[in-house]
Amino acid sequence: MGPLPRVFAIFAFVFCTKAATLGRVIALPGGATDIVLDESRSRVFLVSSLQSQIQVYSLQRQTFLAPIVTDQTPISAALSRDGKSLYVTCYDASSLDVIDLNALSVSGQIALPAKPEGVAVAADGRVLISTTGSGTAGATNVLLLYDPSPKAAHILSSISVTPAAPTPPSLPPPAGRAFLATHSQLTATRDGSTIVGINVAGFNAATGAGVPTAFVYEAASGTVLRSRIVAGSSSNVVAVSDDGSRFMAGPNLFDASTLQVLAQMNLANAPFPVSAATNFNLASTAGGSAFSPDGQTLYAAFDVAPIGHPTGARVGQLMLGDPDNLLIRMGLQMPENLAGKMVMSTDGSTIYALSDSGFVILPVGAAAQSPLAVPGSTTLLLTNDQCGVTAQTAAAAVSARVACGVSARPESAASTIWRAVRACRSASSRSPCSTAISDK
Repeated sequence: MGPLPRVFAIFAFVFCTKAATLGRVIALPGGATDIVLDESRSRVFLVSSLQSQIQVYSLQRQTFLAPIVTDQTPISAALSRDGKSLYVTCYDASSLDVIDLNALSVSGQIALPAKPEGVAVAADGRVLISTTGSGTAGATNVLLLYDPSPKAAHILSSISVTPAAPTPPSLPPPAGRAFLATHSQLTATRDGSTIVGINVAGFNAATGAGVPTAFVYEAASGTVLRSRIVAGSSSNVVAVSDDGSRFMAGPNLFDASTLQVLAQMNLANAPFPVSAATNFNLASTAGGSAFSPDGQTLYAAFDVAPIGHPTGARVGQLMLGDPDNLLIRMGLQMPENLAGKMVMSTDGSTIYALSDSGFVILPVGAAAQSPLAVPGSTTLLLTNDQCGVTAQTAAAAVSARVACGVSARPESAASTIWRAVRACRSASSRSPCSTAISDK
C-alpha cells in the first residue's frame, strides 16, 4: 500500500500588481496635525503647526484659499455645533483660538492654565480640551471645559477625574509626519453625546514607545465615565462610531461601555497577502480609521505596501472591515500612505484623510462603481501523493470576474481574468505550494 495522499487546504488570492489607485492627493508642504471637514461650506481645514496657520481648502474651487493666522503652534481643531466657529488649540500660546468661519479670521482667544493639545465639541456646545497638565507633576488641568454660552456661570472649568496627562508635542515631528507630533486626540460622536480620547504619556521619540490611555467622556454629565491603559500600542489614532458604542484606538477595537477589547487588527484578518513583517501596533504604521455612518463598515488604513510593489513605494492600503470583529472584507489601493487622521462625510460617500504629502480625498462611495477583480473562489483543496492517484487535484485554477459598476467600461472584464495556480510537486515537502499568477 502506497503512502497516503497529502491534503492541502489553501486560500487563493487574486490581485493585480498594476491596479489603479483610489483617491486624489492634495499636496500641502509641511503636512498637518489635524483635519476638519466643513460640509456646509464645502471646505477642509488643515492645522499647520509649524507655520501657525490654518490652511483652508475649497472643495468647490479645488484650491487653497488664504490661510488663517493663529496663535503660536496650533495643534488640533474642531467645529462648533452650530457650524459658525472653528476651535483651535494653540500649544505654545496656551490658548484656545476661536475662528469665525464666515470671516475666516480669529474672533477670540481664551487663555488656558495649561498648554493644550486635543479638542472636541460636545452636544451641549461646550468644548473639551486636553492639555499637558499643570501644577505638581502636571496632574491638574489635564482636561478643561470651555463654555461659549454668554449665560455661562463659568466660562472655563477643570474636570477633576482625568487620565494621565499626555507627553508634550514632539516638534519637529518624528519621521517628518506632522500628525505624529501630537500625543493627545479627542474625537466626538456625530451628535456629540460622547467624546473618546487618547492620551499618550511617557512618549519616547527615539523608540516611538509610549503609554496610551483611552477614556470616554459623557456630555450629559460633563465627566469622564471610564478609562484604561492600552497595552502594547503607542498610537494616538482614535475613531468612534456614530452611536458611540465602539471606538478604534490604534489597532484595537473597543466596547465604549466596558472598555473591553473586542478585536485587534492582525495578519489573520486579511483575505489577501500582507507582509509578515507588518506591526500594526506601531504609531508610524497607523494611517487612521473611520466608521461609516450606518455602522456597517470600518475603514482603516495601515501603511503597508501591497505585496508585489517595490520597497518604499508610495502606495497604501485602505481596508474595509467588519466593525464587530475587524475581519477585512476588501482592500483598496491608495496613491500614498495615510498619516493618522481621517474624517468622513455625513452621507458616507467620501473620506478626507491626512497623508504623507498633504491630504487625500477618497471617494469610497463610488468604489463599487469601478472594476473590481473578484475571485470565483477563496479556497482551493490540493492533494499530492507519490503514486499519482490524486493527480487530478494536484493543481487548480481560480478565475476572477470583474464586478463592473454603472460607470465601468464593459470591455474591461475581458482583459482582467486572473489565475492562481498552486502545484504540489514533492510528496515529502511540508512547505506551502508555490503560486503562479498570470494575466489572460
